[in-house]
Amino acid sequence: MILIPPAILQPHQDSIRTELEAMLESDQKGRQALIEIQRKSGPFSPEAFEVLKKQNLIDENNRRRLVEIINQSGWPKLSMVGEKAALAAFLVLQHASLDLQKQYLPIFRTAARSGESKLKWLALLEDRVLVGEGKKQLYGTQLIEKKGIKGIQVEPIAEEANVDERRAKMGLGPLADYLRGFGIDYRKPTKDAPNP
Repeated sequence: MILIPPAILQPHQDSIRTELEAMLESDQKGRQALIEIQRKSGPFSPEAFEVLKKQNLIDENNRRRLVEIINQSGWPKLSMVGEKAALAAFLVLQHASLDLQKQYLPIFRTAARSGESKLKWLALLEDRVLVGEGKKQLYGTQLIEKKGIKGIQVEPIAEEANVDERRAKMGLGPLADYLRGFGIDYRKPTKDAPNP
């Protein structure tokens, strides 16, 4: 095994950190603009679709670069790039295609379980993949706004009566608190009765 001196690795890690942090800004800035347009003009307005189209181009460039980074250096770990850059890598993957999410979920899961990423980010990604595959989510993190239906809806949750226990293991608070932030009044079903 060849050991590379830390003095050689540091500039490379700093460069990746800087690049990922810029990707985080482009990812979030466009999404904030989209939220504002959707509030003004509606989620399915032509203006919203125009902003979404621009964001999709940004997302594609970010995805392409993240794959290059992973191929060159492995998953961007917290210890390597810091929390902000690690969050960027997670969000780029979270906003990627289902195929790419599924491809990188195993290495992301390994990073999260070893403390090199956040378990709560893993919960979000696992739910996103499950919903993308047409399955029920585990943690209740995925919501949807459907044309013709007023308000945001929670995607179906597997064994919903146990959702808060699963969320706690991933560092997430109660589902009711999370959904309150989206204006949803949620009552968890009991173990004996489904949620109406």
